[in-house]
Amino acid sequence: MIGTVEERKLYLEVLAHLLVADFHVTEEEHLFLAEVGARLRLSDEDLTSVIARVDMATDVTPIAAAVPASLHAALLRDLEHAAVCDGELAAREQAVLDAVRAALRG
Repeated sequence: MIGTVEERKLYLEVLAHLLVADFHVTEEEHLFLAEVGARLRLSDEDLTSVIARVDMATDVTPIAAAVPASLHAALLRDLEHAAVCDGELAAREQAVLDAVRAALRG
């Protein structure tokens, strides 16, 4: 995975935003987020700081748009997996997924 630490943190922030969209983060979702963080070579402290930045009142699309284009395909795959890793796709998760897809298409 390429990108600066801050770019990788933005990637993870978009993913975390989707996972908290339904106001409930399951154990499966938390584990998936940690796995992606490790794959992105982010520390536990980075993961904690990213989760702390997530605010459901904040529009995720500018954050997603700041993720480098070279990471868009991987981000979309991870978002699609994250959206259903707890066994269901909540309407709020679908809305975040749709908004991020649109933002990444430019």
